[in-house]
Amino acid sequence: MAPARNLKSQSLFDKDVLLRFLEERVGNPGTAAKHCRAILNAAIRDAERGLDAVDLSEMRVPSIPQWARDEVPKRFSLLTTKISTCATSSDGSTTKMVVELQDGTEAPPSLVVPPFSAA
Repeated sequence: MAPARNLKSQSLFDKDVLLRFLEERVGNPGTAAKHCRAILNAAIRDAERGLDAVDLSEMRVPSIPQWARDEVPKRFSLLTTKISTCATSSDGSTTKMVVELQDGTEAPPSLVVPPFSAA
């Protein structure tokens, strides 16, 4: 078994971990779930815009409390991995990517993407 890795932050997209964190602070599962949905919606919007971090400002997410605006970015990250190497075959039929995890560990080529073709 691989040794446990010590990570700086959790993924915002790990809904169970985010919800558990919010429930511990709020105490009310319904309120925590409402905050979780608002944070995840903001995270999805920012990820789709290509941002590296989520904007939890009061203007963008007015329904969450100030402590969540302060604490969530300290414990959670929008992106926890990045593509460190990307190589496309000479015929363009496949692309292999090496993913770098937040602790610097690299996952071996694990993704083969066929080219998109509109049929």
